[in-house]
Amino acid sequence: MQDPIVRLIKRPLMAMLLLSGSLHLLLFSGWAAPVLTPAGDSVTELQLNLHAVQAHPLDSGATVDSRAPLPPVPDATAQAARPAVAAPAPRPTPKLAENPAPVPQPESPPADPAPARPTPAPEPAPAPRYQPPGQEPEAEDPFEELLSDHREVVAAADAPVERDPQWRRPPQPPVYPPLARRRGQEGEVMLRLDIDARGEVTGARVLNSSGHPLLDRAAREAGLGWQLMPARINGIAVASYVTIPVQFRLH
Repeated sequence: MQDPIVRLIKRPLMAMLLLSGSLHLLLFSGWAAPVLTPAGDSVTELQLNLHAVQAHPLDSGATVDSRAPLPPVPDATAQAARPAVAAPAPRPTPKLAENPAPVPQPESPPADPAPARPTPAPEPAPAPRYQPPGQEPEAEDPFEELLSDHREVVAAADAPVERDPQWRRPPQPPVYPPLARRRGQEGEVMLRLDIDARGEVTGARVLNSSGHPLLDRAAREAGLGWQLMPARINGIAVASYVTIPVQFRLH
């Protein structure tokens, strides 16, 4: 691309060269060809006035300084003599592996295993009962449980239980001893009567004396003849005892 200053200089020069060439062409043609004039016409003098036409430069918006030195024209010989600089060879691009090897990841330390809970020891099985060879195990008797309950009641009945007296027949009062009546003896005797499972009195003894042997003996003899109801535990009659006060009063 040419410099704007060079273009501005070349345009008027080209115009001048074109005009000069045209003038020389006309003069040469005038000398070579004879001028024919019609008869009867006066010869007129041909005058050619050439006016230089000044070419108007294009308005490119740039101001040209006439004092600015022209750029030096590069010397073709120098350009030819200057050795050509070879373009640097492209560096070979390393080829990337199609399948790059995966980068090894650091192995995480193994987690500590949770402590195992101790397993409770199984309860020992009950030892099997010895069974003689050739003998079949005895079948459970459905009445065995009832009999065992009865045995427990009987064992409890071995020690008589205390209870309130329940009369099978109304008790007969003791006979007042005549000698004690003559002597004016009075008092109260506390008797204990032992009763078996049939309700019969099996024994009578004085717990608290009246202070008079005659009265104590009379109370014991009366108690042995009384009849009471037997005591029962779970519906089973058992031995028992009762405590009965016997009073002797003179009227």
